[in-house]
Parts: sequence; C-alpha cells; structure tokens
Amino acid sequence: MSPAAAALALAVVLMIADLARAQSVKPEDQVPVAKRWSVIAGLGQSQNLYITNSGREQAATDFSGSLRFRLAPKTLLSASVAASYDNKYEESDFTQAALSLSQSQIPILNESLLWTPSISGQLPASRVNHAASMRGVLGFSNRFDVNSEKMGWTRASVAYLASVSHAIYEYETATSGAINQPWRVSQGLEFTWALSDRVYLVLFGSHGLRRSMQGNWSESLTHAEEVYAQVTAKWGLSLGHQLGSSIRTANGQDLNLRMNSDQDSIVYLQSTLIF
Repeated sequence: MSPAAAALALAVVLMIADLARAQSVKPEDQVPVAKRWSVIAGLGQSQNLYITNSGREQAATDFSGSLRFRLAPKTLLSASVAASYDNKYEESDFTQAALSLSQSQIPILNESLLWTPSISGQLPASRVNHAASMRGVLGFSNRFDVNSEKMGWTRASVAYLASVSHAIYEYETATSGAINQPWRVSQGLEFTWALSDRVYLVLFGSHGLRRSMQGNWSESLTHAEEVYAQVTAKWGLSLGHQLGSSIRTANGQDLNLRMNSDQDSIVYLQSTLIF
C-alpha cells in the first residue's frame, strides 16, 4: 500500500471511530436536527492584474455553493459546486463539483494543536478537465491549527495545511498535447490577525508539487493576502490578492514566471452568505 493510500485509510478509520463515539454522547451534547443543515453561498468578482496575450479571462464572476450536514458534533459532510463566468467572452463553465467528509479540531500533542483531517472526491466538472480526459479526483487534506487559547494569543492564529490528491485520467495527454499530472502534493501556512472583533487580516503561502504521468515533477509557489469582514452573523465580505504559479522544474535550473492567466495574479472581492 502506498503512503498516500495508507494516510487516506487512516483518516477514514479515525472518522468512523469518532462517529461511533458520538453515539454515546449525552442527548444534551448532540447537535439539534434544526442546526445540522447549513447552506453557504458565495458570489465573487476577480480581475487579472496582468493583460494576457489573448485578452481572455481578464475578469470573471465566480459563483459557489455548499450544502453541509453535521453527522456528529465534529463530523461534517459537505457537497459543493462552483462556476465561473468569463466577462469578456460571456462564457460560463463549472470549476468544481465535490463531496467531502471532515473531522474538525481533534486535539493532539497535549492539545497544543487542533487537527482537522478531510477526505474528498471531485468530478471533472470543467471543460478543461474533460478535454484532459479526467474521470475524477481523490484527495486527503489536513489542517493543524495552533491552539490560540492554550498559547494565550488573543488576536493571532496560525495554521499549517498539507494535502495530497490523485486525479484519474483515461489518457496520458490532453487534447492540447499537454501531459497530464495526476499526483499533487501541497503544503501551506496561514496566519490570521484580528484587526477588530469583526475584521481580520489573513496571510497565506503555499508550496506545491505535481508529478506527470511520465514521472516528471514541477513546483509551484503561491501567496495571498486577504481582509475579511464579518458584516453580520450570516454575511461576510473578503477583499484579497493572490499571486502564484511560479513554476520551477524538478532539477531546480529553470524558473518560469507565467503571469498570463487569472490564476497567476488576481484581485478579488467575495461575498458569502450562510443560511
């Protein structure tokens, strides 16, 4: 069994064990049925900071929706979809269709860290994925939050994120001739500072590796800055910037900064509603 498969199996076992423990929780500690369901809807606008050669995807309107059901106090089942609308060419396309199961904030290392593992499955929603002959994606992700209360932090919070995913392709190359990259591994660090009771500054940086079907590796670096405001109990606004896709080959000799798509350098405004 590969390390990725072993980690995925371990996560499933831990989640099933917690579900079994939840059956013995006192009734007053159970999540009320009326509070088990929640719907999260998002509407955003993104603008490319660099003009592309073709002029495509300079601006886009993004839609997202997530249906969540709390199976147990700390176990969450989520189904999510996302789509994007190209404002220049007036074209729309799905960008995500996924189902995930997560276990939130398991205390580890003497409660110094709170671990949130998650397993997910994705469908090849976009036209790009279909053109690449993608049939689906399986993923396992982890989030480790430093226990701010135990550390005595009142405004700051820090989290480390790590994930591995495997995409299933029918063919080795896409219709464009590009070689498919089924394996992806990433890790990131997130820092949040509370500017006030309702406004937060979030800084995020990540490092990713992709392995092609021919065994070649590529590397990417991404960073983002965001200001998030919790306007009301069920409405939040995010204003941010993301810079990424700094690709370096596995031999470390080539560095190619490709500032030519909306995934490389964008500013965005996102509105989120929780029902």
